[in-house]
Amino acid sequence: MTIDPIAQTLADALEQERAGDSNAALEAFDKAKEELPGSVLLNSNRGLLLERMGRYAQALLSFQAAAQLESNFRDHYKAGNMLLFLERYDEAIKSFQQSIACRDDYAEAWVNQGIAFHALTKNDEARRAFDQALSIDSAFYPALRSLAILEASIGNGSTAAEYYERAANAQPELLSAWFELGCARYKNLGEDQVFFEREGPEGKTIQALDKVIELDPTKQGAWGRKIGVLFRLVDAAHATDHAAPGAQAQTVSIFPIIHAELLSTIENACIQFPQDTWFADRKNDALAMTNN
Repeated sequence: MTIDPIAQTLADALEQERAGDSNAALEAFDKAKEELPGSVLLNSNRGLLLERMGRYAQALLSFQAAAQLESNFRDHYKAGNMLLFLERYDEAIKSFQQSIACRDDYAEAWVNQGIAFHALTKNDEARRAFDQALSIDSAFYPALRSLAILEASIGNGSTAAEYYERAANAQPELLSAWFELGCARYKNLGEDQVFFEREGPEGKTIQALDKVIELDPTKQGAWGRKIGVLFRLVDAAHATDHAAPGAQAQTVSIFPIIHAELLSTIENACIQFPQDTWFADRKNDALAMTNN
């Protein structure tokens, strides 16, 4: 039985890489290329190996060689990714355009082209590329997250939070998605007006941070931000109760409810992070608060 030399090279290189000898795997590709210089598959897989080795400039040349031998969406796309790593954004855009010309329903190519546009502050072009990816898959997480980053970068905090929310709902088990949503909502909280409703800005911020804590109780930043929001609510509740003579007599004070939640959250954080004095200090601050 005749053994396919390309298949044999791929198998040998993979075995050597798995054994921890990436250089030997690369040598196998180089030797095979000398014998079969016109192989798209060898050039493409050599590029993948070099990418895994972190040698992006060399990987780029392999992907470009493969695409030159036979124009195809994947090698143009991989070349574009290498150009992104190398911060050669104009060239990356062209490479992604070539990939899209071969296959225009590959959402990843549209997103990464948008990232290159954004890096050049060509925000309208970036937004169109991200939107095109969403026209292919309306719940495509990389496109939603990229749009959130774009909107945040130009000061559209509310729009950014909306995209972060869609991204988190698209990947409900992804910790970073919920943390980015919580951080975006936290950053958007106004300096003056506070809303006590569960679906208000503060309440929705806490919901996102609670999801982070549910997924990973050791995520310290989520605890800290939640405590910050609760302090904000407690201060606002105290101010509301003492806004005018007789105001507290007219309505039921929510100060005790929020204050109790604040203390409970801090106590749980102290259990989770016993060596962190910041949480202990916040507990002392909370214990010193009264509604008098």
